[in-house]
Amino acid sequence: MKTKPIIKPFYGLHYNKKLLPKMQMLVCPPYDIINKDQEIKLKQSSEYNFCNLILTDKEHTYKKIGQVFRQWLKKEVLVQDSQPCFYLCRQKFSFHGKSLRRYGFLGLLKLDKSRIYPHEYTHKGPKADRFSIISEVQANLSPIFIIYPDTKKSRLSKVFAGIIKNKPLMNFSTQQNIEYSIWKINDSKDTQIISRAIEKKKLLIADGHHRFEVACAYAKKAKKQNGLKELDYAMAYFSPAAGKNILILPTHRVIKESRLDIVSLQKKIGEIFSFKQENSLTGLAEKIKSGKKMSLGIYCRKKFYLLRLKNKKVLGRIFKTEREKALADIDVFILHKLILKKAKIKQNENNTIYTINEEEAIHAADKYQGCAFFLKSIDIKKLINISSRGIKMPQKTTYFYPKIDAGIILRRLTNGSV
Repeated sequence: MKTKPIIKPFYGLHYNKKLLPKMQMLVCPPYDIINKDQEIKLKQSSEYNFCNLILTDKEHTYKKIGQVFRQWLKKEVLVQDSQPCFYLCRQKFSFHGKSLRRYGFLGLLKLDKSRIYPHEYTHKGPKADRFSIISEVQANLSPIFIIYPDTKKSRLSKVFAGIIKNKPLMNFSTQQNIEYSIWKINDSKDTQIISRAIEKKKLLIADGHHRFEVACAYAKKAKKQNGLKELDYAMAYFSPAAGKNILILPTHRVIKESRLDIVSLQKKIGEIFSFKQENSLTGLAEKIKSGKKMSLGIYCRKKFYLLRLKNKKVLGRIFKTEREKALADIDVFILHKLILKKAKIKQNENNTIYTINEEEAIHAADKYQGCAFFLKSIDIKKLINISSRGIKMPQKTTYFYPKIDAGIILRRLTNGSV
């Protein structure tokens, strides 16, 4: 029996340019980073903004989302391509004053857990939410974000260099100032090169751990349902971990615990970490970034502190298991399994706020009279090495920037589309 490929092209579903040419008014950030103020603005920009298909509230229920999706299909707000394609995606953006770009492509990913490496644990709440939505719309609304090892001079790079000479399917800038260019790849030679190039590579989930687990669970439950095909595949965005193509930001934490303070922390972990008060966030951030020893920052009760590990050997005495040893120099793991544990703080969905923005973290710490913890970003090579060994990190360890906006390309599971 012929083995199914790990990736393949698909019949993409996207907004009808003839009816709705202004894509910047239609796409939106992924569901998990849209706050209420953003949601209001997105819905005001267009009645067809994609947030209407990925966000729920008391009035906009899962059933309502299903109805809206079917209405958009009937009105041809969303149209499907006539050929299976890969979709090359280029993002241009600025970060800290530097102009950057990232290349990747959209395709279908075989849901083979033996070939795909997650790097974070997940929460139950978001998985239940996403499962309810996919059950109503029977479509992949947002892609799983996959990275794979590659070089700048690979065959894939040469294919992409040829594709971008053609006219793009769409070109637009989002309300968050990310410029997108999307090209169809439907030439059989190109699609075969892409499929074969990815076939033997290690595939790491960068973002979309919840979507991946939900796709697997939904496939298991709904495979025998009439009209559904190829449920062992889900839509994914693939990006090479080559050069500066991948930018990983740290996800800072705010612990909403008023009983957590620097004095009590010093008593509990002072033998392991040195504490030094800093004058500003800028000074603290520089020392965290440049420090050779494991270090992290804390903002608590209007003051900044730099924590530095006194002696790395102490971690060998604390962490005993294979997983603990592998993660012993990862800031987030040290925070969760050492600092918060010794402080007797149980980190969970209810008492933790995640953000990549230091100012937001400070504001939240003041609001809840808690503490903000500032972390370093993880190196991509270290991330791939740890994940490919089957070792997972705490939730929200990484933030791959920029995320892929929702609403650019979709994939239906019904009506013969694959």
